[in-house]
Amino acid sequence: MLDRAEEESLSAGGGQTMKIMIIYQDGSTGAVSSDELDELLQEKAVLAFRRSGEWAKVGVASVRDPFRRQGSSWRDRKALTRQRAVVRSSKG
Repeated sequence: MLDRAEEESLSAGGGQTMKIMIIYQDGSTGAVSSDELDELLQEKAVLAFRRSGEWAKVGVASVRDPFRRQGSSWRDRKALTRQRAVVRSSKG
């Protein structure tokens, strides 16, 4: 597992695309872009990934869109979640 300093340095981004920390099926760790994570999830090459400050274990945590749209990317799903939050907050 990555220690706190490694996590913070990866999350900071330094002006680059933010990387997502992952644990591969073989136990090794790495950091990938959201597009790379999508590909690795489809290939079933990831054991867990860091999400909202916690480790999301693939197969245990919900990692799919609640509408189960096939082929949607992580970025598309995140945008949809943000849109829903805006609509909820505008309702009152």
